[in-house]
Amino acid sequence: MTDSRPPRWAESLLRCSLSKADYEVVSGDLLEDFQEAGGDPGAVSQYSRQAIIAALRLGLARRGLITTGCFLVLAMLWLAVMALRHPPYLMHVTLAAAVAVNCLLSINAMCGLAPKSWPVARAGLLAGGGLGVYGFVANLLASDFEGYIALIGAVLVAQAILSLVATPAVRVQY
Repeated sequence: MTDSRPPRWAESLLRCSLSKADYEVVSGDLLEDFQEAGGDPGAVSQYSRQAIIAALRLGLARRGLITTGCFLVLAMLWLAVMALRHPPYLMHVTLAAAVAVNCLLSINAMCGLAPKSWPVARAGLLAGGGLGVYGFVANLLASDFEGYIALIGAVLVAQAILSLVATPAVRVQY
């Protein structure tokens, strides 16, 4: 076993993209595996690959889901108010409320407040992605293009994609 250190750039990536609690756990586990492997080139490659995966799943995707969730909750509130001007009111308001509630579920899961709700939230986010594709395409083909509908549709699709790689936070009870 050697005293070599894992790549600095990989440690920096973890430090920049993960919360402090996640960083301590992930970097500790990766460092332990790295040292057990003897720090050889294969261990460096494995450490780097695992650091990138952790940064994407635990850091960037989680933050992306929280950000898109907050945006969509506000957008759905606005859309529900605007839907009151155009029939069918009930369908539009119900759809906006369902998307907003699902976004709140995913935000809670990503923040570690309700990680057990993640399978339900993920299913809803994937359905929302389908809704986003439909809304985006229907808007492009419509005679009157609405930019806000295109933006909401694109964010719904992005949120569905992020839900495939994100891992919810787990709160540790002391």
